[in-house]
Order: sequence, then C-alpha cells, then structure tokens
Amino acid sequence: MNPFTLTLLRHGDTPLSGMLIGRHSDPAPTPAAAEHLAATLQRLHQRQPITRLAASPLLRCCQPAHAFAQAHGLVATLDADLAELDFGHWEGADPHALPEDWASQCQDEAGGPPGGESIAAFRQRCGHAWLRHSAGLGKAADDHLLLLTHGGVISALLANLMAMPWPVARRVAVTRGGLVQLSCYPPQPAWLLALEGPSSCAN
Repeated sequence: MNPFTLTLLRHGDTPLSGMLIGRHSDPAPTPAAAEHLAATLQRLHQRQPITRLAASPLLRCCQPAHAFAQAHGLVATLDADLAELDFGHWEGADPHALPEDWASQCQDEAGGPPGGESIAAFRQRCGHAWLRHSAGLGKAADDHLLLLTHGGVISALLANLMAMPWPVARRVAVTRGGLVQLSCYPPQPAWLLALEGPSSCAN
C-alpha cells in the first residue's frame, strides 16, 4: 500500500455567511465563491490530479464539485454524511444572539446544539463517510481524494485522522474557501501537508 493524498476543501461564501448554516440550510455559493473554488480546484488538480471526488449534497458544496467533475471527466459522489452539523434550534442564527457558551457546547463531545445533532453522532457519521470514500485508496502511487465539505466535517475528520482531541481539532481554522491537505497511510495517523486560506489558494 502507498500513502495517498487527502484534500479537505471547505466551501466558499454564501449570502448567509456569518450565520450558523448547518445541515438544514442550503444557500448556493456566491458567484465570487464559485469562481474562487473553480480556480482552487483547477490548481490542485494541476499540482496532483484528483482521482476521486466526493462532496456534501448541499448547494454550497455540490455545485462547484459538479462543475469541476463535468469539466474533467470525473464523477462527483454526493454523500449526506459529509453535510454540516445539524444546529437544531440554532440553525440560521446569528452567533452573537446565542448564549455566550454556545461554542463550548459544540466543543463538548457529550453535548451539541439544542434540538440538533449530538457531537458524538456527528463525528460518527463523518467517520463512516471517510471509510466509504477512502476504501481502496493507496493501491496506486498517486491517489488523491478530494472532499468538498464544511468546517465542522473538516474538524471531525482531522480529529479522526490525526488522532487529535475534538476541542483541539476545532481550533484548526480552515476558513471558507480554504483547505487542509494530508498524507494518509492508514492505520497510522495522517501527516499534515498544507493548511491554506482562500488568498493563498488563489495563487
């Protein structure tokens, strides 16, 4: 088995950026965000061809994934387990209007947003998605899996793949339009290759 590359690409801005938009909010990316992600995907593909592509079914992820796949003869697999956390009663809320400890509630693995998804259940479904989409990778020397997804999902996968405590993984800031890239050699913890914000992604 060979190590393979995993790129976790976060969706770009939407008209609701700044609000808690989770599993049940489905705004499309802004035109500028769609253009930026197209350029980022193209640059990543030129650096190391993307051999497998999966995305959250929410518009902010699946629209740019489908556009890239169509242009490059790939299949973009949509997976509901790659969707963002269900924020329950907080869905669509302005974080400044929430209780002061709202972020702490989402860092507690035993907790989660009221009326929404528990952090433990969320991490479990993200882990299931990883097992499905990474299956069979490493047989070739140049496998490159790209997952176009959400900030919470990226945190969950980092915690899983890099053996990080959940609160630590939540502090790895992958901004909208940014990415984190790992070298994976299961069952060993992954190695960090790159952490890029949207400005560096555009270069």
